[in-house]
Amino acid sequence: MAVPLRVDGDLPPAESRERILPDPAFLVSLFFRRLRLFLVVFLLTASAIALAVTLLPRTFEATTSVLIQPRKVDPTGQEAVVSNLPADTNVVDTQVRLIASPTVALQVVRDLKLASDPYYVPPAVAVQRHASAGAELDKRIAASGASEMEGVALTRLLNDVAVRRSGLTYVIDITAHARSAELSARIANGFAKAYIVFTDQARNNATSAAAGFVQEGAAKLSRQALQDDSALQSYRIAHNLMSADGATLAERQIADLGTQIAEARAALAQERGMNNASQAQVGHGGGADVSAVTSSETIRLLRAQEATASGQLATLQARYGDLHPDVISARKNLADIRRHIAAERDRILAGQRADLQAAQSKLASLESSYNRIQGSLVANNKAMTGMSDLQRKADASAAVYSAFLERAKQTAAQVQSPTPDASIVAAAHEPFVPVWPNIPLAVVFGGIASLTAGSLAVGLGEYLDRTVHGRDEMEALVGINYAGALPDLRNRSRMAPTSYLMARPFSLFAEALRNLLTYIELSCGENARVIAITSSLPGEGKTTAAVCLARMLAISGRRVVLVDGDFRRRSASRLLVPAMTSDGMEVTSVHAHWSQRLVSDVETPLTILPAPIDVRRLTQVSVEDAAEWFAELRRAFDYVIVDTAPVLGLAETRTLARAADAALLVVRWQKTTSRAALAAAMALRECHANLIGGLLSMIDVRYYARTGQADSFAYQKRFSSYYIN
Repeated sequence: MAVPLRVDGDLPPAESRERILPDPAFLVSLFFRRLRLFLVVFLLTASAIALAVTLLPRTFEATTSVLIQPRKVDPTGQEAVVSNLPADTNVVDTQVRLIASPTVALQVVRDLKLASDPYYVPPAVAVQRHASAGAELDKRIAASGASEMEGVALTRLLNDVAVRRSGLTYVIDITAHARSAELSARIANGFAKAYIVFTDQARNNATSAAAGFVQEGAAKLSRQALQDDSALQSYRIAHNLMSADGATLAERQIADLGTQIAEARAALAQERGMNNASQAQVGHGGGADVSAVTSSETIRLLRAQEATASGQLATLQARYGDLHPDVISARKNLADIRRHIAAERDRILAGQRADLQAAQSKLASLESSYNRIQGSLVANNKAMTGMSDLQRKADASAAVYSAFLERAKQTAAQVQSPTPDASIVAAAHEPFVPVWPNIPLAVVFGGIASLTAGSLAVGLGEYLDRTVHGRDEMEALVGINYAGALPDLRNRSRMAPTSYLMARPFSLFAEALRNLLTYIELSCGENARVIAITSSLPGEGKTTAAVCLARMLAISGRRVVLVDGDFRRRSASRLLVPAMTSDGMEVTSVHAHWSQRLVSDVETPLTILPAPIDVRRLTQVSVEDAAEWFAELRRAFDYVIVDTAPVLGLAETRTLARAADAALLVVRWQKTTSRAALAAAMALRECHANLIGGLLSMIDVRYYARTGQADSFAYQKRFSSYYIN
C-alpha cells in the first residue's frame, strides 16, 4: 500500500495512536455507513423469526395449586374413623405420585372426553408409540381399566402434565400443557378435582366400611345386652330385689325408718323437756310464767284485757268507792278475765302432756317397723350375691353396646363429612400468552438475533466492501491526500450541477467548490495553473467537477479555459457546446493553432476548447507536444482546466496529466473501489504526474455527516444558516 502524501506540519493520523479498543467514532461511522444494510438484514431476520413464531404450534401452560391438609378439624367434633394424613414430608411426595397416577389421569380423560380429541388420540403412528411405551406404565394403564383409545390419550396426557411439590411446603403444583389456553386450564383443574374426588371417595369408602362393621357389631351387642338385662330383672323380681335409684325397697325403707326414728326421738326429747320445764314452773309459781303460756297469743290478749280492766277498776274505786255499782261491775269483769286466763293456761299445759304421749307412741311404732323390715333386709343381702354377678354382666354388655352404638353414630356422620385431605388454593386460569413459542423470549431472542445478524452484515459488508467512503479511506487505502468532496444534487434539485452552481452561488455545493479551489491554491501555490482532472473509471463525475471548477474560477474574475481532453467521449464538449458539429483539426496537435477552436460559454465568462469530432484523425500525443500546447494556453489564460479521460483505460490521459502542473483524481463516493483508485493513483505517479489529491464526488451530505467522517460536511447542520440552497 502506498504511503499517503502529506504536507509538512500535518498532524499524524488518529490510527497512529495506540488503542486497546476500537475507536468509538470509527464504530459509529461504520454503523451509519452501513445503516441501510443493517436495517435490511435486521428487518429480514426479525421478519423470519416473527414468521417462524407465527407458524409454530402454540403451547399454553396453566397451573393449579393443591394444598395437602395434614391437620383438619372434624365439624362433628368426633375422632375420625380413618385417620388424617400425618404431617410428614413423605406423605406429600406420595400424594404427588398419586396425582400423576394413571387412575387420576384416566378420570380426567373421561371427564374432558380426551379420547375423542385427535390431538390426544392421533392415527396409527400414535398407537404404535403407545405400544412401545414403558412396560411399567403399560401395566399401570391396564390396571386402571382404560380402553385402548383411552390408553393412548392417557399416555399423551401424562406426558403433558407435570406434578411437583412447591419447595418444602404442603402445596403441590399441577402444571398442564395444551394446544389451547382453555384446555390447559381445564386439564390442570381437572387433575386437581379428580384427585380430590378420588381421595374423598377412598376416605368415604373406608369410613363406610368401618361404619358397617361397627353397626353390625352394635346389633349383636344389643341382643346380648337385652338378654343379660332380662336375666337380671328376672332375678330381682324372684328375690324381691326391686330397687329405685340404686337401692332395694327394703334398703330404702330401712333408710327412711332410720331417719324417721331419729327425728321421732329428737321430737320426744324436745316434748319431754318442754313438759318437765312446764311442770317445774307450775310447782313454783302456779304456771303463769310457763314459756308455752306466755307465748300464747290468747294469753297475751287476755292479759291485755286484764290490765285494762284493772286500770278501770282502780279509777272507779278512787272516784266512787268500793260500793258503787260501777266499781262492783268492774270488779266482776276483772274476775271473769282472770278465770279465762287460768282456763287457757290449764288447756296449754294439758296439750303439752298430750304431745309428749303422742311422741312416745310414734317412736314406739317406728321402732317396731324398723325391727320387722330389718329381718327382710338380712334375707335380701343373702340374695344380693347372685344379683351382683348378673349386674356386672349386664353392665359390661351395656357398656360395650353403648360404645359400639356411639361409634356407629360417629361413623355414620363422618361418611359425608366435609373434611377432605386436600383443597384447591389456586385454580388455574386461561393463560394470555403461550409458553411455546415464548413470545417475550422470542422478542428478546429475535431482537438479539436481528441485532447480531445486522451487526455481522455490517462487519461482513465492511470487510467485503472496498469502496472509498471518506477521508480516512482516501488517505489510508488510496494513499493520496484528501482534496475535498462535492455533494450529490440529484436529490436536492432537478437542475444539472453546472446550472445549479450559477443559480445558487452561495449554496453548499458552491462552497465545496471554493474549498476545492482553496486546497489547490494552498497545495501548489501560483504554479498550479494547468490542472488535469481525471478518474480511475467512467461515470465518477470528473467532467461535472471539471466544468463546475472552471465556471467557479470564471465567475470569480479569472481567465479560464476548459480543455476537453476526453477525445473519445467528448463529455465536456457535449455538455457545454451541444450544437458543435464541424470537425476541425486535432486540438493537441502543435501544428494546429488552438485559438481557432475556442468557444465561449453562454452562461459564464468561461472559454471552452472542445475536443475534435472525428476521433479517427487523432494521433498519439507526446509529452513534449502537450507541454508546448499547455505553455501557450498558460500564457493566454490564468487557469487551464483539462477534463481528461479515465486514466486506467486510456493512454493519452497519462500524457496530459504529466504535462499539466497538477492532477486531481476524482473518486465517486461509495462506488469506486479503493483498488481502482489506488491503481489510478499509481498510474499517475508512474508517469510522474503531480497528483495533488483526491476529490470525492456525488456524496449524500446528510448520510455522509451521520457517518462521523472527519470532514467539514460532518458539521454542515451548524453552518446551514450560511448557505442558500
